[in-house]
Amino acid sequence: MRKYRLSWKNNTSGVSDYYEAPVVKKRMAQYLGGETLEDATAIYVTRCDSWTKLKTIKKPSELDFFLGGQSDVGRSLWDKKYLIAHLDIEYVNFDFPAEPYLDQERSFSLQVPLVDTIKKILAQYGIAPFHLVTGRGHHFTWLLRQDSEAFKKLKDCGHLSRYLAKFYRMGHGPEGESITRDLAKAYSGLGLVLESLVWRVLVSGSLGTEIPVKPFCSPEKKCERGWEALIVDISEYGDPLHTRMIRLPFSLYLKPWEEDVLSEGGIGPKTGLSCAIPGDGLDTSLFAEVTHNPERILDLAAGSDAHIPDTSVEMEKLIMDYERSRVKYYHDWFFSREQCRPSEWPRTYDLFSLSALPPCARKILTEPNDLLLKPVCIDYLVKILLSLGWHPRHIAGIMRSKYERDHAWGDLWYHYDAGLRADFYCRVITSGIFLGTDKLDTFGCELPRKFCYCEKDCPGLEKYRLSLLKRRDDGKLASSPFNRLLL
Repeated sequence: MRKYRLSWKNNTSGVSDYYEAPVVKKRMAQYLGGETLEDATAIYVTRCDSWTKLKTIKKPSELDFFLGGQSDVGRSLWDKKYLIAHLDIEYVNFDFPAEPYLDQERSFSLQVPLVDTIKKILAQYGIAPFHLVTGRGHHFTWLLRQDSEAFKKLKDCGHLSRYLAKFYRMGHGPEGESITRDLAKAYSGLGLVLESLVWRVLVSGSLGTEIPVKPFCSPEKKCERGWEALIVDISEYGDPLHTRMIRLPFSLYLKPWEEDVLSEGGIGPKTGLSCAIPGDGLDTSLFAEVTHNPERILDLAAGSDAHIPDTSVEMEKLIMDYERSRVKYYHDWFFSREQCRPSEWPRTYDLFSLSALPPCARKILTEPNDLLLKPVCIDYLVKILLSLGWHPRHIAGIMRSKYERDHAWGDLWYHYDAGLRADFYCRVITSGIFLGTDKLDTFGCELPRKFCYCEKDCPGLEKYRLSLLKRRDDGKLASSPFNRLLL
Protein backbone atom coordinates (compact mmCIF):
# COMPACT_ATOMS: atom_id res chain seq x y z
CA MET A 1 0.00 0.00 0.00
CA ARG A 2 1.38 3.41 -0.92
CA LYS A 3 2.04 5.77 1.99
CA TYR A 4 1.79 8.98 -0.05
CA ARG A 5 -0.59 10.70 -2.37
CA LEU A 6 0.41 12.28 -5.64
CA SER A 7 -0.78 15.38 -7.42
CA TRP A 8 0.11 17.00 -10.75
CA LYS A 9 -1.48 20.30 -9.85
CA ASN A 10 -0.04 23.14 -11.95
CA ASN A 11 1.56 20.49 -14.18
CA THR A 12 4.75 20.01 -12.13
CA SER A 13 4.35 18.90 -8.52
CA GLY A 14 4.37 15.20 -7.80
CA VAL A 15 6.19 14.06 -10.94
CA SER A 16 9.38 13.15 -9.08
CA ASP A 17 7.45 11.07 -6.55
CA TYR A 18 5.57 9.35 -9.36
CA TYR A 19 8.73 8.38 -11.24
CA GLU A 20 10.32 7.11 -8.03
CA ALA A 21 7.53 4.57 -7.52
CA PRO A 22 9.10 1.08 -7.89
CA VAL A 23 6.09 -0.25 -9.80
CA VAL A 24 6.60 2.37 -12.54
CA LYS A 25 10.21 1.32 -13.12
CA LYS A 26 9.22 -2.33 -13.02
CA ARG A 27 6.65 -1.91 -15.79
CA MET A 28 9.08 0.14 -17.85
CA ALA A 29 11.73 -2.58 -17.46
CA GLN A 30 9.23 -5.16 -18.74
CA TYR A 31 8.51 -3.08 -21.84
CA LEU A 32 12.26 -2.72 -22.35
CA GLY A 33 12.52 -6.50 -22.64
CA GLY A 34 13.60 -7.60 -19.17
CA GLU A 35 12.48 -8.16 -15.62
CA THR A 36 15.04 -5.59 -14.52
CA LEU A 37 16.73 -2.71 -16.31
CA GLU A 38 20.01 -4.63 -16.31
CA ASP A 39 18.66 -7.50 -18.42
CA ALA A 40 16.59 -5.35 -20.81
CA THR A 41 16.94 -6.15 -24.53
CA ALA A 42 16.24 -2.64 -25.87
CA ILE A 43 19.38 -1.05 -27.30
CA TYR A 44 18.74 2.36 -25.74
CA VAL A 45 16.33 4.65 -23.93
CA THR A 46 15.89 8.33 -24.68
CA ARG A 47 13.47 11.23 -24.60
CA CYS A 48 10.49 10.94 -26.93
CA ASP A 49 11.48 13.52 -29.47
CA SER A 50 12.74 13.98 -33.00
CA TRP A 51 16.04 12.18 -33.60
CA THR A 52 17.64 15.42 -34.79
CA LYS A 53 16.83 17.02 -31.43
CA LEU A 54 18.11 14.18 -29.31
CA LYS A 55 20.97 15.14 -27.05
CA THR A 56 21.55 11.78 -25.43
CA ILE A 57 20.76 8.11 -25.74
CA LYS A 58 21.48 5.85 -22.79
CA LYS A 59 21.58 2.16 -21.97
CA PRO A 60 18.33 0.92 -20.36
CA SER A 61 20.16 0.56 -17.05
CA GLU A 62 20.59 4.35 -17.08
CA LEU A 63 16.85 5.05 -17.28
CA ASP A 64 17.03 7.23 -14.16
CA PHE A 65 18.92 9.83 -16.20
CA PHE A 66 15.63 10.65 -17.96
CA LEU A 67 13.25 9.97 -15.09
CA GLY A 68 15.23 12.37 -12.90
CA GLY A 69 14.77 15.02 -15.56
CA GLN A 70 10.99 14.45 -15.54
CA SER A 71 11.09 13.56 -19.24
CA ASP A 72 8.74 11.51 -21.30
CA VAL A 73 10.75 8.41 -22.11
CA GLY A 74 10.89 6.04 -25.06
CA ARG A 75 12.73 2.85 -25.92
CA SER A 76 14.51 2.12 -29.16
CA LEU A 77 12.58 0.26 -31.82
CA TRP A 78 15.95 -1.48 -32.22
CA ASP A 79 16.32 -4.52 -29.95
CA LYS A 80 19.04 -7.07 -29.21
CA LYS A 81 16.85 -10.18 -29.50
CA TYR A 82 13.64 -9.16 -31.21
CA LEU A 83 12.13 -7.34 -34.14
CA ILE A 84 9.30 -5.07 -33.01
CA ALA A 85 6.06 -4.61 -34.92
CA HIS A 86 4.38 -1.32 -34.09
CA LEU A 87 1.19 0.40 -35.22
CA ASP A 88 0.55 3.98 -34.13
CA ILE A 89 -3.08 5.15 -34.31
CA GLU A 90 -3.93 8.76 -33.56
CA TYR A 91 -6.45 11.50 -34.18
CA VAL A 92 -5.01 14.58 -35.91
CA ASN A 93 -6.65 17.93 -36.51
CA PHE A 94 -4.74 19.91 -39.13
CA ASP A 95 -6.58 23.18 -38.42
CA PHE A 96 -6.36 23.09 -34.64
CA PRO A 97 -3.65 20.72 -33.33
CA ALA A 98 -4.79 21.13 -29.72
CA GLU A 99 -8.21 19.59 -30.51
CA PRO A 100 -7.41 15.99 -29.42
CA TYR A 101 -6.16 17.22 -26.05
CA LEU A 102 -9.09 19.52 -25.38
CA ASP A 103 -11.78 17.01 -26.31
CA GLN A 104 -10.17 13.65 -25.60
CA GLU A 105 -13.51 11.92 -25.13
CA ARG A 106 -14.49 12.70 -28.73
CA SER A 107 -11.09 11.95 -30.25
CA PHE A 108 -10.96 8.56 -28.53
CA SER A 109 -14.56 7.70 -29.41
CA LEU A 110 -13.82 8.41 -33.08
CA GLN A 111 -11.03 5.84 -32.95
CA VAL A 112 -13.11 2.98 -31.49
CA PRO A 113 -14.14 1.37 -34.83
CA LEU A 114 -10.56 1.56 -36.12
CA VAL A 115 -9.06 0.11 -32.94
CA ASP A 116 -11.64 -2.68 -32.84
CA THR A 117 -10.96 -3.56 -36.49
CA ILE A 118 -7.20 -3.75 -35.92
CA LYS A 119 -7.63 -5.99 -32.90
CA LYS A 120 -10.09 -8.21 -34.74
CA ILE A 121 -7.80 -8.73 -37.75
CA LEU A 122 -4.76 -9.41 -35.55
CA ALA A 123 -6.80 -11.85 -33.45
CA GLN A 124 -7.42 -13.91 -36.58
CA TYR A 125 -3.70 -14.70 -36.47
CA GLY A 126 -3.62 -15.22 -32.72
CA ILE A 127 -1.80 -11.91 -32.20
CA ALA A 128 -2.80 -10.02 -29.04
CA PRO A 129 -0.52 -6.96 -29.07
CA PHE A 130 0.44 -4.81 -26.13
CA HIS A 131 -2.03 -1.92 -26.24
CA LEU A 132 -0.85 1.49 -25.04
CA VAL A 133 -3.02 4.61 -24.86
CA THR A 134 -1.43 8.06 -25.13
CA GLY A 135 -2.75 11.62 -25.21
CA ARG A 136 -4.30 11.36 -28.66
CA GLY A 137 -4.30 7.71 -29.71
CA HIS A 138 -3.16 4.13 -29.41
CA HIS A 139 0.00 2.09 -29.89
CA PHE A 140 0.01 -1.64 -30.64
CA THR A 141 3.29 -3.54 -30.28
CA TRP A 142 4.28 -7.17 -30.65
CA LEU A 143 7.56 -9.07 -31.05
CA LEU A 144 9.20 -11.75 -33.13
CA ARG A 145 12.53 -13.33 -32.28
CA GLN A 146 15.52 -12.75 -34.48
CA ASP A 147 16.18 -16.51 -34.55
CA SER A 148 12.63 -17.38 -35.67
CA GLU A 149 11.30 -18.62 -39.00
CA ALA A 150 9.18 -15.46 -39.23
CA PHE A 151 12.34 -13.34 -39.04
CA LYS A 152 13.92 -15.34 -41.88
CA LYS A 153 10.82 -14.85 -44.02
CA LEU A 154 10.85 -11.11 -43.38
CA LYS A 155 14.52 -10.94 -44.30
CA ASP A 156 13.68 -12.54 -47.65
CA CYS A 157 10.92 -9.95 -48.22
CA GLY A 158 13.04 -6.92 -47.36
CA HIS A 159 15.07 -4.55 -49.51
CA LEU A 160 18.34 -2.88 -48.54
CA SER A 161 20.27 -0.37 -50.64
CA ARG A 162 24.05 -0.41 -50.67
CA TYR A 163 24.37 3.04 -49.15
CA LEU A 164 21.91 2.22 -46.35
CA ALA A 165 23.74 -1.05 -45.60
CA LYS A 166 26.95 0.94 -45.27
CA PHE A 167 25.21 3.47 -43.02
CA TYR A 168 23.91 0.69 -40.75
CA ARG A 169 27.42 -0.72 -40.29
CA MET A 170 28.45 2.45 -38.44
CA GLY A 171 28.09 2.48 -34.66
CA HIS A 172 24.70 3.88 -33.70
CA GLY A 173 24.03 2.47 -30.22
CA PRO A 174 25.16 3.91 -26.88
CA GLU A 175 28.07 1.45 -26.85
CA GLY A 176 28.83 1.66 -30.56
CA GLU A 177 26.46 -1.14 -31.61
CA SER A 178 25.81 -1.51 -35.32
CA ILE A 179 22.92 -3.05 -37.25
CA THR A 180 23.49 -6.28 -39.14
CA ARG A 181 22.46 -6.78 -42.74
CA ASP A 182 20.00 -9.52 -41.73
CA LEU A 183 18.30 -7.29 -39.16
CA ALA A 184 18.13 -4.39 -41.60
CA LYS A 185 16.49 -6.52 -44.30
CA ALA A 186 14.02 -8.08 -41.85
CA TYR A 187 13.12 -4.60 -40.58
CA SER A 188 12.43 -3.58 -44.18
CA GLY A 189 10.34 -6.70 -44.74
CA LEU A 190 8.34 -6.06 -41.59
CA GLY A 191 7.48 -2.59 -42.86
CA LEU A 192 6.12 -4.10 -46.08
CA VAL A 193 4.02 -6.66 -44.20
CA LEU A 194 2.63 -3.97 -41.89
CA GLU A 195 1.80 -1.81 -44.89
CA SER A 196 -0.23 -4.70 -46.28
CA LEU A 197 -1.94 -5.08 -42.90
CA VAL A 198 -2.83 -1.39 -42.83
CA TRP A 199 -4.45 -1.55 -46.27
CA ARG A 200 -6.42 -4.57 -45.12
CA VAL A 201 -7.66 -2.55 -42.13
CA LEU A 202 -8.57 0.44 -44.30
CA VAL A 203 -10.69 -1.56 -46.73
CA SER A 204 -12.46 -3.43 -43.95
CA GLY A 205 -16.22 -3.15 -44.26
CA SER A 206 -16.51 -2.88 -40.48
CA LEU A 207 -14.40 0.28 -40.18
CA GLY A 208 -17.26 2.78 -40.24
CA THR A 209 -15.35 5.81 -38.98
CA GLU A 210 -16.86 9.30 -39.18
CA ILE A 211 -13.70 10.93 -40.52
CA PRO A 212 -11.08 9.79 -43.07
CA VAL A 213 -8.49 7.18 -42.11
CA LYS A 214 -5.06 7.60 -43.69
CA PRO A 215 -1.86 5.49 -43.70
CA PHE A 216 0.28 8.62 -43.23
CA CYS A 217 -0.20 12.03 -41.64
CA SER A 218 -2.03 13.91 -44.37
CA PRO A 219 -5.51 15.51 -44.54
CA GLU A 220 -8.15 14.39 -47.02
CA LYS A 221 -11.27 16.48 -46.57
CA LYS A 222 -12.94 18.97 -44.29
CA CYS A 223 -15.11 17.37 -41.60
CA GLU A 224 -17.17 18.43 -38.61
CA ARG A 225 -14.27 20.19 -36.86
CA GLY A 226 -12.15 21.24 -39.80
CA TRP A 227 -9.51 19.18 -41.57
CA GLU A 228 -9.27 16.13 -39.34
CA ALA A 229 -8.29 12.50 -39.85
CA LEU A 230 -7.35 9.28 -38.12
CA ILE A 231 -3.83 8.12 -38.93
CA VAL A 232 -2.57 4.52 -38.90
CA ASP A 233 1.08 5.48 -38.84
CA ILE A 234 3.87 3.11 -39.83
CA SER A 235 6.24 5.87 -40.91
CA GLU A 236 8.99 4.60 -38.59
CA TYR A 237 9.56 1.89 -41.19
CA GLY A 238 10.43 4.68 -43.61
CA ASP A 239 13.41 5.72 -41.48
CA PRO A 240 16.55 3.87 -40.33
CA LEU A 241 15.91 1.43 -37.50
CA HIS A 242 18.23 3.14 -35.02
CA THR A 243 16.50 6.54 -35.37
CA ARG A 244 13.06 5.55 -34.13
CA MET A 245 11.75 5.03 -30.63
CA ILE A 246 8.41 4.12 -29.06
CA ARG A 247 6.98 5.54 -25.86
CA LEU A 248 7.27 3.57 -22.62
CA PRO A 249 4.10 2.69 -20.71
CA PHE A 250 3.63 4.85 -17.61
CA SER A 251 5.90 7.52 -19.06
CA LEU A 252 4.77 11.12 -18.98
CA TYR A 253 3.18 12.27 -22.23
CA LEU A 254 4.69 15.66 -23.08
CA LYS A 255 4.13 15.70 -26.83
CA PRO A 256 1.68 18.64 -26.85
CA TRP A 257 4.23 20.75 -25.00
CA GLU A 258 7.11 19.61 -27.21
CA GLU A 259 5.08 20.53 -30.30
CA ASP A 260 3.95 23.76 -28.63
CA VAL A 261 0.29 23.25 -29.50
CA LEU A 262 -1.02 24.19 -26.05
CA SER A 263 0.57 27.59 -25.55
CA GLU A 264 -2.08 29.63 -27.35
CA GLY A 265 -4.75 31.00 -25.05
CA GLY A 266 -3.43 29.29 -21.93
CA ILE A 267 -4.67 25.88 -23.02
CA GLY A 268 -1.87 23.96 -21.31
CA PRO A 269 -2.96 24.49 -17.69
CA LYS A 270 -6.48 23.40 -18.63
CA THR A 271 -5.32 20.00 -19.86
CA GLY A 272 -2.75 19.09 -17.22
CA LEU A 273 -0.07 16.43 -17.47
CA SER A 274 -0.90 12.92 -18.55
CA CYS A 275 0.75 9.52 -18.87
CA ALA A 276 0.80 6.71 -21.40
CA ILE A 277 -1.23 3.82 -19.97
CA PRO A 278 -2.19 0.26 -20.98
CA GLY A 279 -5.54 0.28 -22.73
CA ASP A 280 -6.74 -3.32 -22.52
CA GLY A 281 -9.50 -3.84 -19.99
CA LEU A 282 -10.08 -0.10 -19.66
CA ASP A 283 -13.28 1.40 -21.00
CA THR A 284 -12.73 4.03 -23.69
CA SER A 285 -14.71 6.59 -21.70
CA LEU A 286 -12.16 6.30 -18.86
CA PHE A 287 -9.02 6.96 -20.90
CA ALA A 288 -9.08 10.74 -20.46
CA GLU A 289 -9.91 10.46 -16.75
CA VAL A 290 -7.28 7.88 -15.80
CA THR A 291 -4.40 9.25 -17.89
CA HIS A 292 -4.45 12.56 -15.96
CA ASN A 293 -4.69 11.01 -12.48
CA PRO A 294 -1.39 9.76 -10.99
CA GLU A 295 -3.14 7.84 -8.22
CA ARG A 296 -5.26 5.92 -10.74
CA ILE A 297 -2.22 5.36 -12.93
CA LEU A 298 -0.22 3.81 -10.08
CA ASP A 299 -3.14 1.53 -9.25
CA LEU A 300 -3.22 0.50 -12.91
CA ALA A 301 0.54 -0.13 -12.89
CA ALA A 302 0.26 -2.32 -9.82
CA GLY A 303 -2.25 -4.62 -11.51
CA SER A 304 -0.82 -4.78 -15.02
CA ASP A 305 1.94 -6.43 -17.01
CA ALA A 306 3.98 -4.53 -19.57
CA HIS A 307 5.83 -7.29 -21.42
CA ILE A 308 5.49 -7.01 -25.18
CA PRO A 309 4.16 -10.41 -26.36
CA ASP A 310 6.33 -12.72 -28.47
CA THR A 311 4.29 -13.64 -31.57
CA SER A 312 7.06 -15.29 -33.60
CA VAL A 313 4.93 -18.31 -34.51
CA GLU A 314 1.74 -16.34 -35.13
CA MET A 315 3.53 -13.92 -37.45
CA GLU A 316 4.37 -16.70 -39.90
CA LYS A 317 0.75 -16.89 -41.07
CA LEU A 318 0.50 -13.10 -41.45
CA ILE A 319 3.67 -13.11 -43.56
CA MET A 320 2.39 -15.99 -45.69
CA ASP A 321 -0.82 -14.08 -46.38
CA TYR A 322 1.24 -11.07 -47.39
CA GLU A 323 3.30 -13.17 -49.79
CA ARG A 324 0.08 -14.22 -51.58
CA SER A 325 -1.45 -10.74 -51.58
CA ARG A 326 -1.96 -8.11 -54.25
CA VAL A 327 0.09 -5.76 -52.10
CA LYS A 328 3.10 -8.06 -52.47
CA TYR A 329 2.55 -8.04 -56.24
CA TYR A 330 2.55 -4.24 -56.12
CA HIS A 331 5.70 -4.15 -53.97
CA ASP A 332 7.52 -6.37 -56.45
CA TRP A 333 6.49 -3.98 -59.23
CA PHE A 334 7.61 -0.96 -57.20
CA PHE A 335 11.07 -2.37 -56.51
CA SER A 336 11.47 -3.66 -60.08
CA ARG A 337 12.92 -0.30 -61.10
CA GLU A 338 16.25 1.05 -59.88
CA GLN A 339 16.60 4.74 -59.15
CA CYS A 340 19.24 6.72 -60.99
CA ARG A 341 22.46 7.02 -59.04
CA PRO A 342 23.67 10.48 -57.92
CA SER A 343 26.30 10.48 -60.66
CA GLU A 344 23.48 10.10 -63.20
CA TRP A 345 21.24 12.86 -61.87
CA PRO A 346 22.65 15.64 -64.12
CA ARG A 347 21.55 13.75 -67.24
CA THR A 348 18.30 12.28 -65.87
CA TYR A 349 16.31 13.87 -63.04
CA ASP A 350 17.92 17.28 -63.49
CA LEU A 351 16.88 17.40 -67.15
CA PHE A 352 13.20 16.90 -66.45
CA SER A 353 11.32 19.96 -67.68
CA LEU A 354 9.16 21.43 -64.95
CA SER A 355 6.99 23.15 -67.56
CA ALA A 356 4.78 20.04 -67.64
CA LEU A 357 3.85 20.63 -64.00
CA PRO A 358 1.29 23.02 -62.53
CA PRO A 359 2.86 25.99 -60.69
CA CYS A 360 2.17 24.52 -57.25
CA ALA A 361 4.06 21.29 -58.06
CA ARG A 362 6.93 23.27 -59.57
CA LYS A 363 7.18 25.17 -56.31
CA ILE A 364 7.59 21.95 -54.32
CA LEU A 365 10.52 20.82 -56.48
CA THR A 366 12.25 24.18 -56.80
CA GLU A 367 11.85 25.18 -53.12
CA PRO A 368 11.60 21.79 -51.39
CA ASN A 369 12.42 22.91 -47.86
CA ASP A 370 10.07 22.47 -46.17
CA LEU A 371 7.32 21.56 -48.65
CA LEU A 372 8.94 18.25 -49.56
CA LEU A 373 8.91 17.26 -45.89
CA LYS A 374 5.13 17.59 -45.60
CA PRO A 375 3.23 14.36 -46.37
CA VAL A 376 0.32 16.34 -47.85
CA CYS A 377 2.65 17.99 -50.36
CA ILE A 378 4.42 14.72 -51.14
CA ASP A 379 1.03 13.07 -51.71
CA TYR A 380 0.05 15.78 -54.17
CA LEU A 381 3.40 15.75 -56.02
CA VAL A 382 3.40 11.95 -56.37
CA LYS A 383 -0.05 12.00 -57.96
CA ILE A 384 0.92 14.75 -60.41
CA LEU A 385 4.00 12.84 -61.55
CA LEU A 386 2.11 9.53 -61.72
CA SER A 387 -0.40 11.22 -64.01
CA LEU A 388 2.50 12.05 -66.35
CA GLY A 389 3.70 8.45 -66.53
CA TRP A 390 6.45 8.46 -63.93
CA HIS A 391 7.23 5.22 -62.14
CA PRO A 392 6.89 5.74 -58.35
CA ARG A 393 10.45 4.50 -57.78
CA HIS A 394 11.73 7.31 -59.99
CA ILE A 395 9.47 9.79 -58.22
CA ALA A 396 11.27 8.69 -55.06
CA GLY A 397 14.52 9.16 -56.97
CA ILE A 398 13.84 12.79 -57.87
CA MET A 399 12.71 13.44 -54.29
CA ARG A 400 15.98 11.97 -53.03
CA SER A 401 17.89 14.18 -55.47
CA LYS A 402 16.29 17.21 -53.81
CA TYR A 403 16.87 15.93 -50.27
CA GLU A 404 20.55 15.36 -50.98
CA ARG A 405 21.14 18.77 -52.59
CA ASP A 406 21.85 21.97 -50.69
CA HIS A 407 18.42 23.26 -49.74
CA ALA A 408 19.37 24.28 -46.19
CA TRP A 409 18.42 20.92 -44.70
CA GLY A 410 20.97 21.28 -41.92
CA ASP A 411 21.99 17.89 -40.54
CA LEU A 412 18.59 16.26 -41.19
CA TRP A 413 19.84 13.78 -43.79
CA TYR A 414 22.92 12.90 -41.76
CA HIS A 415 20.55 11.32 -39.23
CA TYR A 416 17.77 10.01 -41.45
CA ASP A 417 18.10 8.41 -44.89
CA ALA A 418 16.82 10.41 -47.85
CA GLY A 419 16.35 7.41 -50.15
CA LEU A 420 14.49 5.33 -47.58
CA ARG A 421 12.17 8.22 -46.66
CA ALA A 422 11.39 8.99 -50.32
CA ASP A 423 10.79 5.31 -51.13
CA PHE A 424 8.39 4.94 -48.20
CA TYR A 425 6.08 7.81 -49.09
CA CYS A 426 6.08 7.17 -52.84
CA ARG A 427 5.40 3.48 -52.29
CA VAL A 428 2.55 3.94 -49.80
CA ILE A 429 0.86 6.75 -51.73
CA THR A 430 1.00 4.85 -55.01
CA SER A 431 -0.16 1.60 -53.42
CA GLY A 432 -3.41 3.28 -52.38
CA ILE A 433 -3.99 4.26 -56.01
CA PHE A 434 -2.88 0.89 -57.38
CA LEU A 435 -5.20 -1.00 -55.02
CA GLY A 436 -8.12 1.35 -55.69
CA THR A 437 -8.37 2.38 -52.04
CA ASP A 438 -7.60 5.98 -52.95
CA LYS A 439 -10.49 6.94 -55.23
CA LEU A 440 -8.75 10.20 -56.20
CA ASP A 441 -12.00 12.07 -55.51
CA THR A 442 -10.18 14.61 -53.34
CA PHE A 443 -7.29 15.09 -55.78
CA GLY A 444 -7.82 18.72 -56.75
CA CYS A 445 -6.88 22.27 -55.91
CA GLU A 446 -8.40 22.49 -52.43
CA LEU A 447 -5.61 20.61 -50.62
CA PRO A 448 -2.61 22.36 -52.22
CA ARG A 449 -4.38 25.69 -51.88
CA LYS A 450 -4.64 25.25 -48.11
CA PHE A 451 -1.59 23.18 -47.19
CA CYS A 452 1.02 23.49 -49.96
CA TYR A 453 1.22 26.37 -52.37
CA CYS A 454 -1.16 27.74 -54.97
CA GLU A 455 -1.03 30.35 -57.73
CA LYS A 456 -4.23 32.01 -58.86
CA ASP A 457 -3.39 31.64 -62.57
CA CYS A 458 -3.12 27.85 -62.32
CA PRO A 459 -5.35 26.12 -64.91
CA GLY A 460 -6.39 23.53 -62.33
CA LEU A 461 -5.69 19.87 -61.74
CA GLU A 462 -8.61 18.13 -63.43
CA LYS A 463 -6.62 16.98 -66.46
CA TYR A 464 -4.01 15.43 -64.16
CA ARG A 465 -6.68 13.65 -62.13
CA LEU A 466 -8.38 12.27 -65.25
CA SER A 467 -5.04 11.14 -66.67
CA LEU A 468 -4.16 9.32 -63.46
CA LEU A 469 -7.59 7.69 -63.25
CA LYS A 470 -7.28 6.45 -66.83
CA ARG A 471 -3.77 5.11 -66.26
CA ARG A 472 -4.91 3.33 -63.12
CA ASP A 473 -8.09 1.91 -64.67
CA ASP A 474 -6.27 0.78 -67.84
CA GLY A 475 -3.48 -0.85 -65.84
CA LYS A 476 -0.94 1.52 -67.36
CA LEU A 477 0.66 3.21 -64.37
CA ALA A 478 4.21 4.12 -65.42
CA SER A 479 3.61 2.56 -68.82
CA SER A 480 5.78 5.03 -70.71
CA PRO A 481 9.01 6.88 -70.01
CA PHE A 482 8.82 10.54 -69.07
CA ASN A 483 10.62 12.97 -71.34
CA ARG A 484 12.34 9.93 -72.88
CA LEU A 485 14.96 10.29 -70.14
CA LEU A 486 14.53 6.95 -68.41
CA LEU A 487 13.97 4.16 -70.91
